[in-house]
Amino acid sequence: MPAVSELFLFALMLAAAGAVADLLAGLIGIGGGAILVPVFYQVFGWLDVPEVVRMHLSVGTSLAIIAVVLIIPLTMYIAPIGARLAHRMSKRQLEIGFGIFLIVTGARFLIRIYE
Repeated sequence: MPAVSELFLFALMLAAAGAVADLLAGLIGIGGGAILVPVFYQVFGWLDVPEVVRMHLSVGTSLAIIAVVLIIPLTMYIAPIGARLAHRMSKRQLEIGFGIFLIVTGARFLIRIYE
């Protein structure tokens, strides 16, 4: 495991890369992943991550960041649709729909336990 000072340096480098990625994304319209994936690849190399999985880990980390960032805009588009749909449904229909959702979710958890 790297020393705390090395981890601090990596954190500073990642923060700087994030700032540069944001600046370039704002100035010329490129995505942050175009900058962050190579940076992640290099940092994971310094952390002695095997080269076989380094690119996969870099792309996956970039996609995870994108997924988290897109949650808020997604809810801004989906919430009004859900509100309109709920307004048009009766109380009983909403209860049945929610009950089905709970049963399906519970069944998926039980299936995963016994796999």
